[in-house]
Amino acid sequence: MSANAFELRGVTKTFGATTALADVSIAVPRRSIVGLLGRNGSGKTTLLHHVTGLVLPTSGSCITLGADACTLGAEELSRIGVVNQRDTLLGWMRVHQLLSYVSTFYRTWDQALQAELVRTLDIDVDARVGALSPGNAQKVGLVVATCHHPELLLLDEPLSDLDPFARREVLGMLLGRFRSDDITIVISSHMIQDIERVIDRVILLEQGRVVADAELDALKEAHGKNLEQIFLELVGREKDVTLAHSGAGEPAGRA
Repeated sequence: MSANAFELRGVTKTFGATTALADVSIAVPRRSIVGLLGRNGSGKTTLLHHVTGLVLPTSGSCITLGADACTLGAEELSRIGVVNQRDTLLGWMRVHQLLSYVSTFYRTWDQALQAELVRTLDIDVDARVGALSPGNAQKVGLVVATCHHPELLLLDEPLSDLDPFARREVLGMLLGRFRSDDITIVISSHMIQDIERVIDRVILLEQGRVVADAELDALKEAHGKNLEQIFLELVGREKDVTLAHSGAGEPAGRA
């Protein structure tokens, strides 16, 4: 088993004349909680889409859970959970029907965990999915993405539509309930102060390039600042500032 949950090796992705990712090489160690940061349009969502094989690289490669992300099969995909900023759920179903339907696709679906999350997040299981507010839809998306105990959980702006109380509950789960599982979590978010509480590693993108990839404590010690101050410093520079990897989870073949 690889020490890394996933690796991008020299990945470049272009959409016409636009370069979304430029020669990105990163490796995310298993059981880490990573904050994926960057301004709008920096390439965060495109990077996450490469991890699941939803987007294929123009050049380079991505290895996810030991397999080429371009050819992920049902077995690998069943070990991944994804929450997108605007998930498209089956709007005509009621929440309990949706959860029952999704559970049939996973041998590992945990009904006790589902009940715990529904209670903790105060989800109305009798509500019509299509009538949910954006925040409540996001809560349901979190339940769908986590109750099969994925090895890799990718969260793309999971806090954006949540009120402060719900954000606190979600962050508490990430720090407590899921931290004890054998799981790797990547959180893409603009809410830097919130996610700084739960992450242990930072990947910072600017204009499709990696400008920081390091353990959180090492990054803060090197700069003598908090994460939000570091973010503003690095994305505000005109030239790339690439921090040395901290050593854990180096891509194969890298010195």
